Amino acid sequence: MIVGAIVLFTLLVVALAIRVPISFAMTAVSAVVILLYISPRQLYQIINIYFTEGMSATFIVAPMFILMAEILVAGGISRDLFNVANKWFNRLPGGLAITSIMSSAGFASVTGSSAATVATIGSISVPEMLQRRYSVRLATGSVVSAGTLGILIPPSVAMIIYGIVTETSILQLFKAGIIPGILLALLMSAAVLIYAVFRPESAPRGEPFSWRERFTSLYLVLPTVLLVVLVLGSMYSGIATVTEAAGVGATGALIITLAMRRLTWEKFLRALVRTAHTTCMMMYILFGGLVFAFVVGYLDIPAMIRDWMLTISTNPWVIVSLICLTFIILGCFMDPIAMLVLLMPIYFPIVTSLGFHPVWFGIIVTLLCEIGMITPPVGLNLFVMKGTIRELQLGDIIRGSLPFVILLILMIILLMIFPRIVLFVL
Repeated sequence: MIVGAIVLFTLLVVALAIRVPISFAMTAVSAVVILLYISPRQLYQIINIYFTEGMSATFIVAPMFILMAEILVAGGISRDLFNVANKWFNRLPGGLAITSIMSSAGFASVTGSSAATVATIGSISVPEMLQRRYSVRLATGSVVSAGTLGILIPPSVAMIIYGIVTETSILQLFKAGIIPGILLALLMSAAVLIYAVFRPESAPRGEPFSWRERFTSLYLVLPTVLLVVLVLGSMYSGIATVTEAAGVGATGALIITLAMRRLTWEKFLRALVRTAHTTCMMMYILFGGLVFAFVVGYLDIPAMIRDWMLTISTNPWVIVSLICLTFIILGCFMDPIAMLVLLMPIYFPIVTSLGFHPVWFGIIVTLLCEIGMITPPVGLNLFVMKGTIRELQLGDIIRGSLPFVILLILMIILLMIFPRIVLFVL
């Protein structure tokens, strides 16, 4: 078993080093190890996993929420959210950066995508902040970091993947992510506010708006708010399953954008193509991860790693901290979703055997994935921001995001000290 585990990880490292896509690498390496160390007759498990899991109704959840997000993006909902948030927070020190954070939180609640949040909110807010002579690092750092809320505030694609891989309730994960998501948005906003108070030249105040203007602006986002309430409310009340709520969300997004006359046939087709592209990419990674998980479980690799970790310390919190450290390190080099699929078969059995709640660990892992989105050299949000506004320097974006990495780590520590923040809703 030990030799098989060594061969498995060695081949995987070699495959990734020669730039084999991780979805194919996990499947191919698993097939080799099955042939050499398990039994050629077990190769049918690969086909069985692809077919059985691919036909599962659970997999409809992700593409439906992705389609909902793409339709709302095509309908320009992000600009509505930004304009409303701007009227409410613009007068605060660092108001435009806080507006970006709050509009990102709102946009996250209907998209579940970190990259989409950065691209759409960033294209609106960063040019506006630079025009008002905001610090480039503050402008870009606040947006790329707030974009990570897209995989924490439900509906979250990362939580859906975690739920499928670990067989944890997606509904419970969605419930547990709301309060940490709101707290993280407030923490980011508070950090910007404190920075702006001491460095006002880097984050000047904007023009004031009357209370009438503020309240009348809310009608712009009322349809989107109603959609979020409908989707999340139907799930949490038990009226609809997660899968049914995802279908309601996609249908509701289509009705809203059509009623607002913002969705053309061309935009709708583009939304369908982007949904198919994202879904296929995610599913290949997921299926490869499930095959890899089968081999990892068969070789009893989690027990080997747990026994090794116990030689370092018998304290469960030390072991969880070591697991978090590996996520942070690997997050610098791997796509968060791929990292999630790769590591969960190894770490999830260890964490649950130590007595930690799987939903609590799911929120911790989601936060760790957020860190991976904004840490170089492979932080996806950093490159999304650079691609959205090409005249920006990547170095400024990276330096602007680093203080927010500290905030994410503080949030993880807070949830470790007070796990009831996550679990009280269950």
